[in-house]
Amino acid sequence: MALPRGGLHWKDVAWLSFGIAINAQEINTAFPEGVTIQVLDLRMPLSDYRAEAAALAMNLWLREEFGLAANDVAAAFNALTGDYTFTWNDTENPFSDPTP
Repeated sequence: MALPRGGLHWKDVAWLSFGIAINAQEINTAFPEGVTIQVLDLRMPLSDYRAEAAALAMNLWLREEFGLAANDVAAAFNALTGDYTFTWNDTENPFSDPTP
């Protein structure tokens, strides 16, 4: 992944990378020689900022750009907690190490 000249916040980079990783198998099948994804810009309203949105945006862009099949990556607002709940295919807690 190539980043914009001004860079991005480390959390945004991590979540963008995760958005690529959850599609890695399909990307590798479509591009066995490899592919570089260049991020030109990433903007979102700060009032609604959630770093996880970068993964959602990357996932959607990959699906639209390369015609990948739909997956179980989504966000939903939870009225009970006043927060968002994220679904990442079979991954429960991205960026957390599994307990032995």
